[in-house]
Order: sequence, then C-alpha cells, then structure tokens
Amino acid sequence: MLSGLLGQKRVYFIFLLCYAALAFGLPFNKVVLSLATLLSALLVLLDFDRKAYAERIRENLPVQLLLFFLGFHLLSALWTANFTYFFFDLNAKLPFYVIPLVLVLKPLESKRHYLLIFGIFLASVAFFSAWNFMAYFAWNKDEFSDTRGMSQFISHIRFGLMIVLSIVLCLFWIIRRELKYKWLAFVLIAWFLVYTYFSEVFSSYAILFGVALIGLLFAIQRGRYRRLMNFSFLALLGGTLFFVVYTVISFKQQHIKPKAEDLPEKTKEGFYYLHDLSSNAFINGHHVYSYICAPELDREWEKHSDYTLRDTNRFGYEHYYILVQYMTSKGLKKDAEGFSKLTSADIRRIEEGHHLSSEAEVGFMNRFHSLIDEFTDDDPNGKTVLQRVEFLKTGMRIFKKNWLLGVGSGDLPDAFAQEYQVSKTRLHPENQLRTHNQVFTYYISFGIIGGTIFVLLLISSFVYFYRKRLPIGFLFLAIAVFSFFSEDTLETQMGATFFALFFGLFISRGNKFLIAHEN
Repeated sequence: MLSGLLGQKRVYFIFLLCYAALAFGLPFNKVVLSLATLLSALLVLLDFDRKAYAERIRENLPVQLLLFFLGFHLLSALWTANFTYFFFDLNAKLPFYVIPLVLVLKPLESKRHYLLIFGIFLASVAFFSAWNFMAYFAWNKDEFSDTRGMSQFISHIRFGLMIVLSIVLCLFWIIRRELKYKWLAFVLIAWFLVYTYFSEVFSSYAILFGVALIGLLFAIQRGRYRRLMNFSFLALLGGTLFFVVYTVISFKQQHIKPKAEDLPEKTKEGFYYLHDLSSNAFINGHHVYSYICAPELDREWEKHSDYTLRDTNRFGYEHYYILVQYMTSKGLKKDAEGFSKLTSADIRRIEEGHHLSSEAEVGFMNRFHSLIDEFTDDDPNGKTVLQRVEFLKTGMRIFKKNWLLGVGSGDLPDAFAQEYQVSKTRLHPENQLRTHNQVFTYYISFGIIGGTIFVLLLISSFVYFYRKRLPIGFLFLAIAVFSFFSEDTLETQMGATFFALFFGLFISRGNKFLIAHEN
C-alpha cells in the first residue's frame, strides 16, 4: 500500500489537496477538476485496502446504488450502436461515479477539514462571482448580448447552482455556534442574493425559493425558533400567492394587442405605418410589429450610423430588427418621431446588438417579463419554456419506443436527431436539444430499469440525510434534484463534478463532524 511507503499522514494530505482543488476549481477550470479527479482515483487504487473499502461500501446504501447504476451504464454498451459517443459520455460522467466513491473510501478525518473545503469553495465562488459581475457591468459589457455572458468561465446555470449552495453553506456557518466571523457570512449571503437577482437565471430563483421552503420546514420540524419560523413560512406562502396573482395580472395587462381600428394609418410626415397584427411578439408589454415606418427608419438611421439597417451585426442579426425591438423596449413608435428620441449611446448599443434599451428592466423582473412574453407567440424557437416542452415531447416519444432498456447512452443524441426529423419539429437545427431533464434523460438512456435505479439512489440519499439529521446534505440534494427537472445537470463535467463532490462529502462517514454540536 502507498501508506506503507509514504505514511498515512502524507497520503491523507494528498487526498485533502485533491478535494481542495476540486472545491477551488469548480467555478472556473475544467483542467484543475480533471487532474484532481484522476489523481484521487489513482491514489485510491495505489493505497488499496480491501477490508476497509469493503466495509465502507457495505455500510453505505447510496454508494451501493451508485455502483449498481454504474454497472447498468456499462451494461448498456450491449445495446448501444454508437460506441464513439458511448465512451465520450462515460468519460464525461466519470466524476459522478468516481468522486463520491473516493470520498467514501477516503473520507475527511476532521471537522476542520470539512470547514476548509467549504471555505475554499465559498472563497472561489465569491471571487469569481465578483469577477463575473464586474466583467459584465463594468469592464466589457459590450461584448455580451444578454446576461448569459455574465458567467465568464462556466455555464451560467451551473454557476447559479453553486451560488445557491453557497448561500446554504453560509447559513450553516451562521447557525453553528462554534464558528466565528458570522458577519462575513451575512455579507456573503447579501452579495450572493444580489448576484442571483441580476444573473437572470430563473432556475436559480426557483431553486432558491424551494430550498428556503424546505429549510423552513426543517427548522419548524426541529422546533427551533418556532415563532420566527412559522412567521417566515407564512410570509413565504403569502409571497408565493402574491407572485402568482401578479403573474396572472401582468400577463393579462401586458399583452393586449392593439386593435386595427385604433391604429393610425400614417405617420406625422404622411408615410404609411406597418401594423402586423398577426404577430404576437411583445417586449416590456409593447407590441413589437406595430407602428413601424421603414422608410423613415432607413432615412434617420443613415444620418447616424455607418451601417445600413440591412447589414448584420456580429451575432448575425440585421440592424433593422434590433432597432425595432430596441425602440419597442423603450415604448417608442418606430418612425422618425420615435427615432429622434434615441441618443447616440442608444445607436451604439443597437449597432453592438443589444435589443433592449439600457432603461429596460434588469435582473429578476426583466427575466420574469421575458418569460411572460414567450407565451404570446407559439413559435418555440429561442423561448426557454416552449423549447423545453418540445424537448420533453420528443423525449417521451423516444422513451415509449424503448421503455424497457432505453436507447443506451451512446445512441442518445442519434435517437433525438432521428425523432426530430421524423416528427418534423418546428425547432431550428441549433435548438434541437435533449430533454433538459436529468431524470428523464436517464429513463430514455437506460429504460425503466436504469432510470428507476437512479431514482432509488436519490430517494435513499434523502432518507440517509434525514435519518442522519444532516439538513445541509438534505438541502444540497434538494438543490441538485430541483436542477434535474430543468437541466441535464450531470451531462457536463462541471455539473457532474459539482454534484459528485458535495454528494460524496455528505454521504461519507466523515459527515459525523457536521452533525455534532448543532446550535
């Protein structure tokens, strides 16, 4: 064994460095994650201890189900035709299988080391969230057409999950009596909430709400601060009711299409307007394709820009369509009179491809209204919710044809491509994606048998955390599962590593350090 050569303390220290590297690299670097994962897996093999390893696996049902699921994944090679993608997919999911197993076989040995890993992760997320925010809003915002560009290094959705988990870890910091500098935890929570608001990742809003609800239920169930928790729970429910009512009212008020008889035929200069009332497109509650006078727009634009309206910007869109949407977002008529109200800064933003004015709402309200706008047009392309409906419909048709064993992970992209072609989908080729639902993706890949093994893995883990009285683990798993219903979280290295690291930390025998001395 490696411990016999180097000593147990040195070997453990190397494992600790690997776990720290994973926590540090999650918000920004795949190379760091790959090296740390491979090194930790190699060390487990070099420091092989059959008796200790067997005992730790035998006493841990979630790990047993994880290994069973891995076995079924490998077995699916028997009915997979596309081996190139099979091995690519297996390689992408290796962190999901390897890291939890490594952490169970070589767990952290002290509470101080758990806090070290959490602290490194929090520091990394805080630093890169500040970097992202400054890069988007201060340094080089003109390089991005929407807030997806705010996340500089990884998917904005994956980073959103890390932000929500960071808030949970800060709450853990606050309620643990023995931990100091609680003021810093409050500062970080405030910052993470601000970042989440401006990130416009709607799944983060939904997950944060769900986690808050579960956290309150935990607190009430445990009898802590009962009056405060009951009040908070009622406030959360009241806020939910208000949000639902506000959504219904906003939808009805914001999307009232103008009537033909109320629309003027000509502009003040005598040119004819175009009013395309067949279009259901709205921006900020304003109908996009009414009050348009192309001759006046062409004339005025040429006075202020070196480009024509038919030239395309760096994103491939004609300036004409960006101008129309931009003026709509400001509530202007698309004619000479409306154009006169644009500033030179507005012209520059339009040339750069921004279809919303700088005066338009930002953050949560902008994302909220943009989602409402989606339902005014039945074309699913470019629409978050409607595209996902198409993904799920396509996935359901594939599952019905391969319900027992699935298509195999290697044939998953081919099955979707074929089904999109057969169904003559309205989605453009670049929008023909997979389900964006991790649980359903596994049912399609591995059928009713493999998909159910994965669900049992999740259920057993929830039960494990509940019985161990480990709310922080329960809340982490809730974050992950909530994300599974809107994203293929485990299909990318970042997503798989994020899940694997914290899942492994919370199901390993070292989690006893998180349970003791609760406030």
